[in-house]
Amino acid sequence: MEQLLPIIHNALHETWAALDVEALLAQPTLQDNELLMGFLQQRDEEGVRHTMAAHIRRTINLLDQAGFGSV
Repeated sequence: MEQLLPIIHNALHETWAALDVEALLAQPTLQDNELLMGFLQQRDEEGVRHTMAAHIRRTINLLDQAGFGSV
């Protein structure tokens, strides 16, 4: 788990920098990741699945609303 967090952080940082969307995605992503980490620690497979799906949908919607089109 501890090794996963830096990988996720670096991937997000590089993607946000490339798209210049940090202000748009930072807070929603932090909220989603907090929920996701809780479900991972509890080994709640259904919670992880639901949270990740909701995170992906929300991110796509935010990017679409910001004019990045469908991702």
